[in-house]
Amino acid sequence: MSKILVFSNGVSKEFTDTSTISDCVTVLTSFADIDAIRALFTESNFRGAKLDGKLVENIVPVKVTAEAETDGNVTVHLITRVKTDMELVKEQITELQEAMVEE
Repeated sequence: MSKILVFSNGVSKEFTDTSTISDCVTVLTSFADIDAIRALFTESNFRGAKLDGKLVENIVPVKVTAEAETDGNVTVHLITRVKTDMELVKEQITELQEAMVEE
């Protein structure tokens, strides 16, 4: 069994069943395959994303780590964190300021 993360751009990626939104784990066949995942791993792609059908909100990508396994595969961890209250407030202020400028 695995978990599916559907990014806001509509692209989906399969992760191991032990994955959480803060640590999405996948196994690849080579290090070269990591670039395609890193391209998806953006803050804008997490807006409205769903992990196993559940909406994930206020997620910030932090880092991607990779480990070479003895069987030749590469285990990749996509690490995220939840936005801080201060980050959320700053976003709201920016949105309000932009709305005022448009009027």
